[in-house]
Formats: sequence, C-alpha cells, structure tokens
Amino acid sequence: MTYLDTDTIAKKLGLSSRTIQNYCKDGFLPSERQWQHGKLTYQIDIDSYHDWKRKHFRGVKHGSINRFSRLDRELGKNQIRELMPEWLDWCATGKLGGKPVGPRTIEIYDYYFNYFLKRLGRNPKLPIVSVDTFRKVLGTIPVESFSTRRHVYDAVMSFTKYLIETNGFEVETREKLRKLRPKRFLPARKTVLTEAQLEKIIKAVEDYKCYSVYCKQLNLTLIKFMVSTGLRTSEVCNLKLADVDMEAGVIKVILGKGNKNRKVGISSELQPVLVEYLKLRLKYRSNYFFVNKQGNQLDPQYLSKRFQRISKKKLILISPHMVYAEPLLLSMQTKANHLTIYGLLVVIVVLLPLKVTV
Repeated sequence: MTYLDTDTIAKKLGLSSRTIQNYCKDGFLPSERQWQHGKLTYQIDIDSYHDWKRKHFRGVKHGSINRFSRLDRELGKNQIRELMPEWLDWCATGKLGGKPVGPRTIEIYDYYFNYFLKRLGRNPKLPIVSVDTFRKVLGTIPVESFSTRRHVYDAVMSFTKYLIETNGFEVETREKLRKLRPKRFLPARKTVLTEAQLEKIIKAVEDYKCYSVYCKQLNLTLIKFMVSTGLRTSEVCNLKLADVDMEAGVIKVILGKGNKNRKVGISSELQPVLVEYLKLRLKYRSNYFFVNKQGNQLDPQYLSKRFQRISKKKLILISPHMVYAEPLLLSMQTKANHLTIYGLLVVIVVLLPLKVTV
C-alpha cells in the first residue's frame, strides 16, 4: 500500500501544508496518524487521496486547481447554483427521497432556494448554507409571511438532504436547522364563501357578455365544476375527455397534487351543466375536456385572467387566500344539508388579486 505525506499532497494541490494537515485533523481528508521524531504527522493512502480529490476538486484550470472542497463550508453561490439542476432532478425522479416530487413542488423549490441565495447578498459569508445564514435570511422575511418563510425552509432542507447524500454536508448541522423551522404565531386567515356570495359569482358569470355561446357556457361550466369537484386549476386544465365518465358519475384525476391519482364524484346538480357544455364542445377534436374557443388546452394563467375579467365587470371581489387545507362547508340546498367543498378555495385563488366586498 502506497502512502503520501501532507507536504506531497500540498505540493500537488497548490495548497499549504498546514491546510492539508487541518483537513486530516478534521477527518475531511482520510488519513492515518503517525509520530515521527516526536512530531505528529499524517499519512494518506494514495487510492483514498484520489477518491477524495475526484469528489472535492474540479481539476486544473489555467495552471491552478479550482477549489471544490467541503461543500457546506467553501462552496460559493455560483457553485451552488451549478449543483441545483442535479438536486432538482433527484427530487423529480425520486432519487433523493424514494418518492418523486411533483412539478409544482419542483418550481417552489427552485424559486425559493434562489430567493434564499438572493437574500444573502452579493458576497455572502461562507458557508452559504448554515444555521447563521438561514437565521439571517429568516430575519429579512416579515413574520406575517409564514408561507414564504416555510417555503424557504423546505427548499433549504431539501438541498441539504441532497448535500448529505453526496457526502457534502454534516448531519448535525441539518438537525440544528430543523430547530429553526418557521412556526405560525398569527392565526391563519379563514375565507368562507356563503351561499349568497356563490350565487352572486354565478350570476356574474351568467351576465358576462361573451362573443360566442360556447365561451359563455364554458365560463359557467368552469365555475360550477370547480365549486362542485374541488379540482385545482392545473387539474382542471389537464383533465381529459377519457377521465370523465358521465354514466358512472366519476372523474379521474391523474397525477394531481403530490403526483397522486384520485376519483371525484359528479353531483346531480353538476351533471346537466356538463351535458350542456359537451353539446357545444362537439365541434372540437381535442383530447382535453376543457378547451378554449380555438380548441386548445386551457392554461392556468389564462383561466385566472378569464375570471379576473368577469369579477372586475361585476365588482365581485374575492380574497386571494390560498387555504387548500381548510374545507369549506356550504349549504347547497338546505341549511341541514351541508356539503364539504374545496372548489371554492380554487375560485378564491383564481380571482386574484381582489378582496371581498360582498
């Protein structure tokens, strides 16, 4: 077995002997202790050295070695950004946690981790990802913005998990970060639409002037469909004709939130509305259930703008609270007959950025 001393490695890497000794002392560079002439020295196995070098250094550039040393200590912002595509790919393919993460979660991770890096400033103090830097970023976010604070926390924790899997982060530091998990201390704002408010929204859709009968029926069907089924805007836009079984009264949601499949029933009030819509939709050959007047798939942003225009015409202003987790109880027929509806929350999100004045 061949060994190298710290002076030889320091010369190869262009670093000082003291730096290599500190790496050995911290256990960062695998080595064996040895006393020579009453002085502590380190011996490094040549195979372990080459494995360590391939993992933590990028190679020679312009005659010098670019440092790519301990990830949680010496990576700069640009180097971290270069690691982000692989991290997000691991999340999407299930390499990181075993379960693939949905595309919406990937977008959230990407946006809020860049938000975290931006909050650190141009020349942040190393290490980039640490307890101190995370405290600094949390201190710049208002405590009322619980959602932002939580999204930043989730993105950072996912990235540190990726670093641990690549042997670039300390588990102890991640455990310390867990203690900084944002906690809600202000009560969550609840938004409940009454039966009168829902009727006013439907009345606004019916009175809204459209250039074609199909567009008017599409608006009415969309609002009643989301209220009755509770599907999110992305799920509505991705719904296909084959996913709706009118005879069985079942809607199949394929790869919805969290990449999960589920079934939703079609109520007796919604079925005739869908029948009227499908009669007008016969001229389009698209596989998607809801299409625009050109016969193309609906886009979530387009859907939001569509309802914004309707709301502005009739001054129906809805608060943009994204509270999907909280079900709304709405009396559809009598006060004694209540139905749990998540669709109203979808309507709330669609009608951005307005406030309730009903």
